[in-house]
Amino acid sequence: MNPVDKVVLIINGDAGSGSYIAENLAKNGCKIALTYNNKSIAENIKKRIEKVEGIINIYKNDDIEEILKNVKNDFGVVNILINNIYVSDDKNIDEFSLNTLNEYDIYYNYLKAADRFLSGILINIVYSPYGNMYYKSIKKIFNNIAENIKNDKYRIISINVDKIDVKFIDESRIPDMKGKITSNDIANAIIFSLVEENLSNKIIDLSL
Repeated sequence: MNPVDKVVLIINGDAGSGSYIAENLAKNGCKIALTYNNKSIAENIKKRIEKVEGIINIYKNDDIEEILKNVKNDFGVVNILINNIYVSDDKNIDEFSLNTLNEYDIYYNYLKAADRFLSGILINIVYSPYGNMYYKSIKKIFNNIAENIKNDKYRIISINVDKIDVKFIDESRIPDMKGKITSNDIANAIIFSLVEENLSNKIIDLSL
């Protein structure tokens, strides 16, 4: 898939590596629809992308149907969905509960709705500064969901990253940081997934 003019919906794009991913995709010609929890962070992302003549609209995380309606009105289509799943908590497995899963409902709800609006590629990124069982449980849940989706309309890519260097999550604007997994690595994996000719679903594990 040529990324130029493709519309990318990034869920929780104001968290973790979201801003870097959005900027990287915009520089590669994508149009960005970004959902957020923190308006000031989202507005800063928007300003940075518009400064380099990128196209972006931002939407507050709220009712999924309202967001999809607004994205459709603004862009007409969603070619690529990115679930930006940043696992920021350093919890052990004993603290894993139904309340934990509720925190990730937003991503699951977009997966359930994808058949109705998505036309190209679904990308689940699950990443964390930690390699603990908490992160591994979230990763396994979303990898299993993705593997069980049968769909002829879009392909599914899962990108898994543990022990990303949290210091460089939103500062990795220098391409070569030796010995570090950074936002740049995630963005490169996304671009590779978009342009790759092999249309099969796959899981990409980034590790040192």
